Amino acid sequence: MIPASLNTTIMNWVDLSVDLVSFYSMENNVGTTLTDDSGNGNNGTISGAVDSVGVDGGNALDFDGVNDFCSISSVYNGSAVTTISVWCYIAAAPSVTEIIYSQERTSTPAGSNRSIIINTDGTFRAITRNTSGGNASIISAVQPFPNWFNIILRQDGAALDLDVGVLGSTLTHAGAAVLSGTPASFVGPGRIGCRVNIPGTTNELFFDGKVDLVREYDTYKSDDFVQALFGEV
Repeated sequence: MIPASLNTTIMNWVDLSVDLVSFYSMENNVGTTLTDDSGNGNNGTISGAVDSVGVDGGNALDFDGVNDFCSISSVYNGSAVTTISVWCYIAAAPSVTEIIYSQERTSTPAGSNRSIIINTDGTFRAITRNTSGGNASIISAVQPFPNWFNIILRQDGAALDLDVGVLGSTLTHAGAAVLSGTPASFVGPGRIGCRVNIPGTTNELFFDGKVDLVREYDTYKSDDFVQALFGEV
């Protein structure tokens, strides 16, 4: 773990735009359009979430935990290699499991199969799946609430990593896991604030909190890179 005092030094030489697929800064949304600030045109649609103060003092989206979400079309590179970084504000551990960010795999059965989750015990969970529906997941330590958190999921084929940072503190590697079988590919759709619908269910596990600075990359990023993501604010 790199001390927080070195984050500024790391930021001086890490370009956060390299390999960027989508970036939702929440600063340039127009009406119900979730604007992709990466320059790749991967805009989404805001359903119910409203503007609020973000982790960087700018805008964030506030989700009510009832029916708010953002939908994103097929923005993924189709492989099982990615880095996803999300800042979120959570006031307290939820009474039911909630999904902060989710993507759908292309293989059958379809459904929300790569996700960032907040559990009822105050832990975060990262999960990914193989083409047969099997999964690998990582659960973090119990977190201090209320707080802003930076949740970073990294996947390189069968390898899955989860990093969790607390605003004003440090970024910690929460753990690693190895997925058995053939890793699924992910080409969307995706959602911020709930689960992508699994056929035959309506349990979308809506998120209650704020979301800011959402980035997805089409590569597995290094430890120094994720420290730079955390050090951005």
